[in-house]
Amino acid sequence: RMLSSQTPTIVAKDGHVVLITGSPGGRTIINTVICIVLNMLEFGMTLPDAVSAPRIHHQWFPDRLQLERMTSPPHAGLEGPLVSRGHQVLNRQSQGSAHSIAWQPELETWIGVADYRRGGRPAAINRAELENLSTSK
Repeated sequence: RMLSSQTPTIVAKDGHVVLITGSPGGRTIINTVICIVLNMLEFGMTLPDAVSAPRIHHQWFPDRLQLERMTSPPHAGLEGPLVSRGHQVLNRQSQGSAHSIAWQPELETWIGVADYRRGGRPAAINRAELENLSTSK
């Protein structure tokens, strides 16, 4: 059996795509993706903020909670209260690498964000350039 899942994710709202994301990372893939989706849709973060925000991971076995950058906000100060409630808490320096694209309605355009955890950069081509390329052949 595979120990990993793939979770390429396309999120639509009112019939229109608003977010495309995904991540490598083995057992952390699903938690990485859900952190970005929740950060944008529930917590109102911009895509750059949602991608760069610290992430959490728990996979049941082993029964431990892993907090990315545990000594930095928003995770700073959580270890003590969680341990006192019986949780095993670990710090992880990095989790996943979720390169993502989101629709920005106020700008009427797409924005791409490369996750700093792996490097790279977003790249795009505008529609007019794409049409020029396809007609020049």
